[in-house]
Parts: sequence; structure tokens; C-alpha cells
Amino acid sequence: MNNNAPDVNLVNNVAAITLAVTPQFDLATTLNGPASATAGTLATYTVVTANNGPSPVAGAQQTVQLPTGLAGVYATNGGTYDSNSGVVTFPAVSLASGQVQTNSVSFSPTASFSPSALVTPNTNGAGDPATANNTAYLNGATSSTAVAVAAPATTDRANLYVTVAGPSQVAPGATAAYTVTQGNNGPNAATDVQTQVSLPVALGTTGFTVNNTAGTLSTDGKTIT
Repeated sequence: MNNNAPDVNLVNNVAAITLAVTPQFDLATTLNGPASATAGTLATYTVVTANNGPSPVAGAQQTVQLPTGLAGVYATNGGTYDSNSGVVTFPAVSLASGQVQTNSVSFSPTASFSPSALVTPNTNGAGDPATANNTAYLNGATSSTAVAVAAPATTDRANLYVTVAGPSQVAPGATAAYTVTQGNNGPNAATDVQTQVSLPVALGTTGFTVNNTAGTLSTDGKTIT
């Protein structure tokens, strides 16, 4: 202010106002993985969060809802699993506008379940006015989707093994005998099992005796079947 009269109170010539600035950002998350699984077989689910901006985010935190009481849950980047709640929590990170955070969790399901993911902060007051995309269901579903878990196969499971026994050194021109043993540790039978023994190429095709009448020597002398 400026006038010709003297101002006896200069203090009130200046006014100030304090503005509260709230960041505005848009966190969006997705959850992807198999829609079916086999009990006892490892299944992996990936959660991806992007900050669509325009402001950066401090403390963006991903969580994934899994079944309770699981054993052997593996989460990336220091994620932890709470067996009581079934929630996997990943460490909070800062995300600049346009930055993406990816994590995954692997476990062996025992029964059908409906996974979901959430990223926080997820309130308008915290700066995210579009909170619908903070929650994600499996593979882009708009609501909770169950993962079907099948029982493991109980038939046609065999454990074949083969061993070779014989001398480790043989004098030139001497006869050497090697015993090949094929077996099945089960629990089920195996069909059409065939054992092959590979031989040194330089031996040729003469001077061999296959004691098992079912075994035959190939014409090039490389393989006994």
C-alpha cells in the first residue's frame, strides 16, 4: 500500500495464507496366475502395481489374500505370509509417477481358494481418488474368482532306476563283464520299459556276448538294447 499519509501500523499491511497441498495419484494393481491347480503342486501368482500419477507415492504397499494355514509360501522381495489371516504382505515402497512394482508369491494349494490383491493407500484423503483399481481379482476378473484345485493323480506313478556294475579298469585284450540292473521302486507298475547301454565307438561289433537273451547289439556296436 502506498499513499501520501503516514501509516501508523505497518504490521497489517501484509497478509498471508497457508495452503494445504494434498498429493494426487492413482495406484492400480493386477493379479495374475493359473485359474486351476493340482494339490501339492507349486502355483505362482504375480501382483503388479503401477502409479498412474501425477504425484509420487510414499509407502505403496501390496498385499495378497491366500488361504489360511499354508506351509511353504514363498514371496519375493521380503514378502511375509501370515498363516492366521492368509495375507501375504510385501514391503512398502515409494513409486514415482509411471513407476511399476512387481512381486510374486508361490505355494502349493490344498483346496480351492479365491485370491485377491490390494494396494494401499487406497483412500481419497490419502491422495488416491480412484480407489476401485486398488483391488484386483484373478486375471482381470471383476469379482472374486475361485481357483479349482484338483487331487493329485494316484495311478501310473512309477520310479524307474538303472545301475551298471563292473570293473573300472581292464587290461587290453582281456574280457570284462558288466551287469546292468533295471528296476522300479513303484508305487505303481511301469510298462514298455526298455534299457539301453551305450558303448565306446572304438570297440566295434565283434567280441560281445549279451547274456540276457532279450538284449541285442546294434549294428554299429554302439548300443545294447
